[in-house]
Amino acid sequence: MTFVVNRNINYTNICAYKCSFCAFSKGRGADSLRGVPYDLDLAEVARRANEAVARGATEVCMQGGIHPDLPGTAYFELARAVKARVPEMHVHAFSPMEVATGAARANV
Repeated sequence: MTFVVNRNINYTNICAYKCSFCAFSKGRGADSLRGVPYDLDLAEVARRANEAVARGATEVCMQGGIHPDLPGTAYFELARAVKARVPEMHVHAFSPMEVATGAARANV
């Protein structure tokens, strides 16, 4: 039997969509809906990756809401922030909706 030690890094809980099943269906002004809105900056994402490797993780999983103001390049920047801080970390990131949204916003 094998296993992977990982850490989830949810970089934002702000989402333009209001899916009833999803924990990221939060708007900026709805503090009563699933907590206070947040956006982690790249330094905090990198710090959490570093904390994860210090605790034995070999992988980080990153996922967040479809933030209406997040540029397509931000998805690349999130992955780069982790790899710059912890080069050996495996990055398992982004839902199909995040990939499609990022690609569309980055015109790729």
